[in-house]
Amino acid sequence: MEPLDYLRALKRRWPIVLAAALLGGLVAWLLAPAPETIDEQRSYTATHTLFDDPNAPGSTDVGLSTIALLAGTGEIPRRVAEEVDADVEPQVLADQVTISTDTDIGTLTITMNDRDGEYAARVVNTWAQEILLYFEGRQSGLYDERSTRLRERQQELEQQAREIDQELQNVPPESVEAELLSSEREAIARQYGIATEQLSDLDSTEVAGIGIVTLEEAAPVPVVEGGITVPSNRNTRAGLGTLLGLFLGGTVALFSDRVDTRLRDRRQTESAFRHPVLTEIPYVRGVQGQIITVAQPASFAAEAYRILRLSLQMAPRWVRPSADHHPTEVGNATNGHAERRQEEVQVVLVTSGGAAEGKTSTVANIAASYAELGKRVLVLDCDFRNPQQHHLFDVSRTPGVTEYLARGPRRPKLEALAQPTQVPGVRLVANGSFAENPGELLGPDQDIIRQARSLADIVIVDAGPVLAVNDPSALMPQADAVVVVARSGRTTSDSAARTVDLLGRMSAPVVGVALVAVPRSSSGQPYYAQLRSVPGPAQRRWRSTAGASSRAGSE
Repeated sequence: MEPLDYLRALKRRWPIVLAAALLGGLVAWLLAPAPETIDEQRSYTATHTLFDDPNAPGSTDVGLSTIALLAGTGEIPRRVAEEVDADVEPQVLADQVTISTDTDIGTLTITMNDRDGEYAARVVNTWAQEILLYFEGRQSGLYDERSTRLRERQQELEQQAREIDQELQNVPPESVEAELLSSEREAIARQYGIATEQLSDLDSTEVAGIGIVTLEEAAPVPVVEGGITVPSNRNTRAGLGTLLGLFLGGTVALFSDRVDTRLRDRRQTESAFRHPVLTEIPYVRGVQGQIITVAQPASFAAEAYRILRLSLQMAPRWVRPSADHHPTEVGNATNGHAERRQEEVQVVLVTSGGAAEGKTSTVANIAASYAELGKRVLVLDCDFRNPQQHHLFDVSRTPGVTEYLARGPRRPKLEALAQPTQVPGVRLVANGSFAENPGELLGPDQDIIRQARSLADIVIVDAGPVLAVNDPSALMPQADAVVVVARSGRTTSDSAARTVDLLGRMSAPVVGVALVAVPRSSSGQPYYAQLRSVPGPAQRRWRSTAGASSRAGSE
């Protein structure tokens, strides 16, 4: 399909596209959350990051992995739960928090997701603070313990030194015992100096801290789900739903157009029938049972029938001359014995592939349009299964064609069966009484068409649908031209192909297709729609020739 074909398909099935767009917008609008529930449904994440800074003074005697383990159990969760007034147990609160480490870069992160972003940020910031306080307190406790032990050691060494000094006073200065006490006194002094140095180092470590600092405090951040985020605004969702509905509706419309084989326009019809479309007759409401060429002579539909009449007037005839040089049999253009003569068509047979495709009204309007030219027109209703011409022309159904075809010496003449109609210049041979087997009436030796030629300038034959009955096969060779009627939106490409194949086997002289019930968007119709439906010159000519035509028909 070409781009223009896609546009035509969308134009034909615009209700599907419109309905899908409206439905998509409505569903999206209804499924959108109410404004007051948007914040309730939104989730936030908060993350506090601690950094083990190697350049910071001080250090801790445990690694980041140990800190993460201790931060998730025991004392720290209990302190946090008390600080933030949590309404859950400390361990449950710990399960809502994720503590992870990255030893390569030396970070420890505390993360929490919650619908209350401010609460999540407060929890993780408190958690980081308690971690620092816990380990600073742990360092402080260790300092106090070591400091106390060192101070006690100093006191103990001082006491030992005083005792040795007292003993030195009671022994001779140059004695061996005095030398031993002096050596012991010096050892105690050295130990005292070591304890004093350790105490000084401990004091400097306490002042420096543990070496872990806050790199970034937590702040609530809305959680963005992976993939495409659907907007929460109702109007935006409705717009997106409408666009999605347009796309889906267009897809359904194009698919249904591809699987739908009904013919709708000239291009499709000509491709299916392999014959030109002679005219496109628009669909007109409120004209059931009327001959529109008479009822609305200035309408576009009436003009379309006149175009069909003109096409028939200009159509050449393919004939095989008989021994007396009169055309007795119409052949196909491919028949080697046929010759083309520029003679006006006299016998027009109108048929269709199936029933209810507009064949009957087409016959009546062709007849009325020929009568506008002052032609003597004779209509033969040879649709034995569903005769309708007597209804359109408001005449009696019997006697008619059935009585003429009945063999026997009492058969009436065809001229006697031709009834005048309400359309000046048009006479009708109605179908007649019901026949149980019409196929036996129509045979190759019947002369109804030859007799009809002598009674009128133009003979219009209403034949049955070729795919439903075989009655038209006996009349095809005797016609000068065959018009196939197709109904827009009803005739399918399959029935068109079978119709063409069957007419080809009958060597029917098909001149083209009349496409009826075409949508009102046909080109040219707006111009004709502005014309007033008033009696035109043709109608005035009918009035002046009505008497003469009626008299000629009765002669």
